[in-house]
Amino acid sequence: MPQGPQPSEPPISSLNELQKVLDKLTGYSVSEGETNIFQIGGRGHYENPTTQLLAFFLDPRKQHAFSDQILNIFIDTIREASSFGQSVFPDHLSDGIDIQTEVQTSQGNRIDLVLGGADWVIAVENKIRHWAANPFEDYDVYVNSLNKKCCARILLSINQEATPDGWIPLRWNVLLSNIRQRIGPLLLSGQDYGKWPTLLREFLLNVEGECRLEIKMDGEKFEFAKINYSKLVEAEKLRSEFIESLAIDWNTKLRKDINFTFQEIEGKREGKWSFAKESLTPIRFIGKGDLNDFEFVLKVWDSGLFGINFNIFTQLSDGVSKLRSLLPAGDIQGVNQSTSNGRKYLCAVGFDDKDLESAYSLALFGIRAYPNFLARSSH
Repeated sequence: MPQGPQPSEPPISSLNELQKVLDKLTGYSVSEGETNIFQIGGRGHYENPTTQLLAFFLDPRKQHAFSDQILNIFIDTIREASSFGQSVFPDHLSDGIDIQTEVQTSQGNRIDLVLGGADWVIAVENKIRHWAANPFEDYDVYVNSLNKKCCARILLSINQEATPDGWIPLRWNVLLSNIRQRIGPLLLSGQDYGKWPTLLREFLLNVEGECRLEIKMDGEKFEFAKINYSKLVEAEKLRSEFIESLAIDWNTKLRKDINFTFQEIEGKREGKWSFAKESLTPIRFIGKGDLNDFEFVLKVWDSGLFGINFNIFTQLSDGVSKLRSLLPAGDIQGVNQSTSNGRKYLCAVGFDDKDLESAYSLALFGIRAYPNFLARSSH
């Protein structure tokens, strides 16, 4: 049983009521978009990579085979969102165009995206999961210093943002819709675009996934949540108590099952990793003493699966093969080498399973194998 102060247990009647609400909840699925390659990479929601991909497809000089088609759609979308007329921007924007990301101002601030030609410039600030708290006055100074005949300042955002004076608000969902509507017929024209329609689609899916986070729930879901709100809060508290108790329980077992040569293992909660397709709550156990460069993570997935990751911080070039040879092949998906905050580490990824005891057994096996890894590494 978990040790230490325990939360007061709700009465059985309350748990029964909660179970009834949870049973009803299973009928309300949360809409999830199609997975794309950028989500799998874990950086799909970062603004800089999103801006760089947008800049790539906007640039007619790049190898995406769309020429200036995406650029023209972008400009037309700006026209629709603003008072700019057809004659403000030149007809052939691709002539002498320059597209840059992370453009630095005289004050050291950076504008996400700047497009320009001989007598025009468009500055774009891209917001994905952050609000618009940027030094827009400094951006204005930079744009004005270019002395272009036509200047447009665009706040491109997922959410509705408070737009600074002189800036044009443009929502990502509007731009994405325009791209899909106008690119679709082009792809049916018979021209060979190679791999680029697939990559463009992955990019659109990725940003659409961020837009989907803002979609309002339907009336039936809303009414269910309103009626059962207190029970949903109770369920979330119960989930949090479960995670905390799990960390305490594993700490107690580890102190009992591991030779104290390894000293104490410290259970430490980390924040939710929101970049995973299924949200993940990790409980990170960090080694001390002889285990100073060793840690393992108990993964608790929203689906109810449990899994183990082992991380060993080492500079060894052949550490992957040595670690793989020590761990049970049937329980390990793979071993790879990575870097965190400048430190190289090995990561062994364990299979996810609904059996919590199997996860604990794998964790125990890995901890006990660590001295053998050190012994082999010293030769």
